[in-house]
Amino acid sequence: MTEAEKKQTKIAVEKILNVLGKKMAIKYYDYDGNYTVNDIVEYDDGYIEVFVKTDKRIPDIMDVKIEPEFIYGKYATASDLIGNLQHQLRYIGNNINLMIDEADSIYKKYGDKIEQHDFKEHPERFIQLCNGSVVEKDSGYVYPLFANGMIDIYEPFHLASIDNEEWWESLCDDDKKELNKTYS
Repeated sequence: MTEAEKKQTKIAVEKILNVLGKKMAIKYYDYDGNYTVNDIVEYDDGYIEVFVKTDKRIPDIMDVKIEPEFIYGKYATASDLIGNLQHQLRYIGNNINLMIDEADSIYKKYGDKIEQHDFKEHPERFIQLCNGSVVEKDSGYVYPLFANGMIDIYEPFHLASIDNEEWWESLCDDDKKELNKTYS
């Protein structure tokens, strides 16, 4: 890829992300960020990686505005946003992979600073659900809660990845209100 082709690709990616991608991100997640291409790397097989930076931090957990029900798909991660943005790049080719600096921020948080006693000592950091679990507000990770007030740090799952219909049905109205208040 020549420098002129890189420049054209940069312009095309930024236009797509800042028009189509931005419209989608606002509609789906109420995320209104701007995207800037930092680098483009082309590999020998023609595969292209585009490295993008956002002007606003991508939240670790986002309420999916087009899904009002409390079911799988109600919440999303930065990776979900990036997947949807990646889909927009189909207009300029199928060999482009989008890389955004913030995509793995949620995975960096997982396991960081969470101890079994954290809910007992810092309940303000969590949402206690009526189904016997707690949600860490910042990350959106859900931890089973033991009767002694300790959390099971070895079996967490993210709100965005819960595909168990029974789990969602186990939420009471107060849980739903608190989740909406925290993530909307």
